[in-house]
Amino acid sequence: MSVANARGEKISPGQIGKALEIPAAGGEVDCSVGTDIEFTDVGETNEAYKEQEVNGGKYAVIKVH
Repeated sequence: MSVANARGEKISPGQIGKALEIPAAGGEVDCSVGTDIEFTDVGETNEAYKEQEVNGGKYAVIKVH
């Protein structure tokens, strides 16, 4: 999980270019902006989270995991 967990370089909102360059060069990033959720090496988590999208300027819950 080279983009989800805290061991990599912190990425802030608006830094998608940087977030894509680092793993391409073999590094790791921490894109857990706004959450403390950590993922296992197979993409699982023991924590609950909401999948959301923005529609018309408002958040809409897609699914609760």
